[in-house]
Amino acid sequence: MGTSRRAHRDLRFVTALAVAATWVGATPARAWGPDGHVVVARVAEAHLSARARRALVTLLEGRRLADIASWADDWREPHPETAPWHFVDIPLDADGYDAARDCPRGQCLVAALTKEVGALHDARAPLSERRRALRFVVHLVGDLHQPLHAATDTGAPGGSDRGGNTVKARLTLSDAEFPYRSPPTGSLHGVWDSDLVASEHREQEAFVAALSRLPGGDALEAGTFVEWANESHRLARDVAYRGLPVPDAAGVRQLGDDYAARCRPIVERQLQRAGLRLARVLNESL
Repeated sequence: MGTSRRAHRDLRFVTALAVAATWVGATPARAWGPDGHVVVARVAEAHLSARARRALVTLLEGRRLADIASWADDWREPHPETAPWHFVDIPLDADGYDAARDCPRGQCLVAALTKEVGALHDARAPLSERRRALRFVVHLVGDLHQPLHAATDTGAPGGSDRGGNTVKARLTLSDAEFPYRSPPTGSLHGVWDSDLVASEHREQEAFVAALSRLPGGDALEAGTFVEWANESHRLARDVAYRGLPVPDAAGVRQLGDDYAARCRPIVERQLQRAGLRLARVLNESL
């Protein structure tokens, strides 16, 4: 292995959390897995304004953004009414988001994020409500940038594949030094939630630093929640679902090195965008 290849591998990490995340790939709507949400929060922390940092001292009660990044997933278990807040089912063949079609009764990711940002911004609201809103905002901005949280195949049995959750898929990478194989019970959604992140095996500090070195700027941070949803939808249609192999005898789509090489840059860019845009939302709201 050459020096440059070793340098790349040195970025990789294996944590128990990341490995465990690959075994729950069929769990619906857990965007990025815990590790991805932590990365988004840490990228955001590096771009907060001084004013936002001061406001967060009270709102976080001694914690960091990374500490609350997955709270909304934990909250969803005893509060299933919040489950629709984590995704927006834009049909794959649609041009983009349509509120009447994709957000019935205001129960979708776009509407929930809008509501929670409003609550966070309201300085007159009870502190407990603003703290809860912050936890949702940190998580939902991450969710909005996972492409399969903004798309669904309406041609699937039942009229929806639930963002790739019903598409059986397994990621198998042939790297001799760091082989990777996702669980046999995984899904396309799980591959994007966790496997494409965990299989990189990069140490978290280096991962965050690498994302911070990607080109950024105001243009990357710009946009509305609807525009970000449409961006994720296009990536789902043009990247995540494109070129999927036919299912094997067990009905599983076997994804390999070529698929990972094509999709990983998108995953990294979306994690970076989520972090930068989360910082923008917090800077404007606080």
